[in-house]
Amino acid sequence: MRAQLRKNLFALVPLGLVVIIGLFIATRSEVRDRHLEGAAVSSSNDDADKSSQVVRSDSLEQRAIKSPSGRHVVYYGPYNPYKAKPDSPLFTVVDMAEKTTFQVGVEWPARYVNSVDWIDDHFVLVKGEGAFLAIIDMASGKQTHSLIGKNFSVAPDSAALVYRFDFNPIRGEISPSRQSDYVLLTHLGDSRPLRSPSDNYRVVYPEYLNWSTAAEKLYPDPDSRHQFLSTFAWSSDSKRVAFAENHEQALWITVLDPNTHDDSRPIVTRLKLDAEKRKTADVSWLSPSKIRVTSDGGNWIVDIDARSVVPQS
Repeated sequence: MRAQLRKNLFALVPLGLVVIIGLFIATRSEVRDRHLEGAAVSSSNDDADKSSQVVRSDSLEQRAIKSPSGRHVVYYGPYNPYKAKPDSPLFTVVDMAEKTTFQVGVEWPARYVNSVDWIDDHFVLVKGEGAFLAIIDMASGKQTHSLIGKNFSVAPDSAALVYRFDFNPIRGEISPSRQSDYVLLTHLGDSRPLRSPSDNYRVVYPEYLNWSTAAEKLYPDPDSRHQFLSTFAWSSDSKRVAFAENHEQALWITVLDPNTHDDSRPIVTRLKLDAEKRKTADVSWLSPSKIRVTSDGGNWIVDIDARSVVPQS
């Protein structure tokens, strides 16, 4: 009886109200589908965190996520990711002010959607299966990126995204002698519409390669590899991104100025912190030029402009 009542109600109201009523009903549903559990994002009581609000629907496979301003809503419907040739999730974006919609089918190698997030009302970041990321651009109304990697990090001004490449999802197990880490850069508001979503990135460190080229080569000397020890940390002005790495039997702080507005080679600054390898590190900006690095009991204050490293007790 309840299902029939919902069906009749939706048949009688205009499209705009269908969306609103559907969102209200969706809040009462429970998520029982195993492969979608990880995609739910907790809502905050703070109105400023509305971009994380996820509304679950009775279909169990359709969620509606509000943009930071609340003007847009994005959701995707049921699809079967376990076919021999999996379906592509179809995303619908609703402009609540203009009462318009458009749909985008996400093309990627992932089998399921893990999370959906808005960036400044302009971009939708769809993460799947841990290593895959698709980006939908509101301005063009289409998917602009299909990326494979980890540690995805968007600049505060939303102009660029850096991440670490991961060969494993597409090439299987990789020999340790080939597992050097690479920093990849992509522009969120890409002005080159002819570039395909899967070609929309560039390797910028430790080598500088052409668009859509990822390096895989042999490292006879394991110490010649670059092994990242931290996530990426953007400066507040979005001009620099920093991370810690092991290289040549030492711990380094590496800072890139990716120059996100053109294809120029980034400016690279590297400072050695000590002569010991470390397992993990935390990197944070104290000012536009100063960084704190903490790793396994060691602490340093690094001034990039002065090229100085000061150990902290």
